[in-house]
Amino acid sequence: MSMPPLPSTESPGTDTGLAPESSDRDRRRRIAESLRVGNPTSAEPNLLTLGERPSPVDLEVELIRPYEFNPRQRRNGMFESIKASIAAGGLRNPITVTRRPGETHYIVEAGGNTRLVAVQELWAETGEARFRTIPALYRPWRSECHVLSAHLIENEHRGDLTFWDKACALRALADRLLAEASTPLSLRQLHDGITAFGVVVNLASLSHCLFAAQRLRALGPLAEGMGFPEVKLLQPGLNALVKRAEDDGWARGRLYREIFEPVFRAMASSAPAGASLDAIALLSQCESALARRPSPDDPDPAESEATPSVSTSTDPPDPQDATTATPLPSVRNRHIHQRVLQFARAAGITLDLRADDAAPLGVRIGVGGAVVSDLRVGQALSVLRSLSAADGERAAHDLVTVDRRFLRWLMDARDPAARALWATLSAIRQNAPALRDGGTAEEGAR
Repeated sequence: MSMPPLPSTESPGTDTGLAPESSDRDRRRRIAESLRVGNPTSAEPNLLTLGERPSPVDLEVELIRPYEFNPRQRRNGMFESIKASIAAGGLRNPITVTRRPGETHYIVEAGGNTRLVAVQELWAETGEARFRTIPALYRPWRSECHVLSAHLIENEHRGDLTFWDKACALRALADRLLAEASTPLSLRQLHDGITAFGVVVNLASLSHCLFAAQRLRALGPLAEGMGFPEVKLLQPGLNALVKRAEDDGWARGRLYREIFEPVFRAMASSAPAGASLDAIALLSQCESALARRPSPDDPDPAESEATPSVSTSTDPPDPQDATTATPLPSVRNRHIHQRVLQFARAAGITLDLRADDAAPLGVRIGVGGAVVSDLRVGQALSVLRSLSAADGERAAHDLVTVDRRFLRWLMDARDPAARALWATLSAIRQNAPALRDGGTAEEGAR
């Protein structure tokens, strides 16, 4: 007996031409394709919809450039290790970027230049897709001052900024503020404008930095290696010479161009590689150069025809009042002064050194806000302060105690602070007779 045929599930007159299983697979495929959204080939179009709010985005590394005015001009000493870390584990933290109006590329807004360059090199070297884009936080453009100050703050936090880098960055920031101002700004107004961006700097330090970046560039590598102690001597010393020369008809700009800067370049060219700036010797050479040409030979057309610029027409004023400005050290005392300065640098402390021919050593040594954590350095500082104090001063009568460990440290030729102290004591021994008698060094030696 035959079985009757199964009833058809298709409606009459319909012919799909497909088996039921094939029809289901096709329907699922079309649904899946309608839900599939591919990644864009570039993150650039997405930025058009970001508006005026910070937004996370993946950017192609070729669309971003390092900030060309980054305060830290030298290559990061940790670059290779940072690059190796990114190669192994990728970039974990996004960088912040922004874009100047009218430009097509992006710039790093606040730190991250090293990481960007590392990823760019990895992309160029490997071609791996994971280095093609970089996670970023896009921030709308605000101003050049904002970006420069953001990089300055970031470098300061990392602790890898030299005095010279900071001085140049503050000078650039001050020049931008001056260019935007309708009237000249005082040092106090510049300070208020700079700190408004979040930069931490006191008024005295700002004055030293602006002066150094404006007037000491001709020192070249010597300027790049100097710090606040040298500038604290050079700024009032050179300003004293400028005041003296202005009374004889010199214009400030011409005085630097024709008298001081040739001295700066000569000292820089004769200094061995890695040498530190001898601030006292530089002042003495500038004083001698000015003495050989006490007045200008003829009017300077560059001074009379140039349009004054609010950013460079005058130097920043000394932080201290004119009545208490640091006097110019005499030539006979500069050796001791410089040796004490070198000891402070080697010991990692900042001293308040003030030239004073009436003092036994020709220099007064104050600790200021210096924090001395090393016992031997503290003992050495007590010795120097005792020797530099006048008879009626308290420091001259303070009990100075040294022990065997201090003497062993002093004899250790491998310790830079001990070597600097030994050189300082030798300079004191050579010059102390002349300082006590009030004669010249030659007279004291006889």
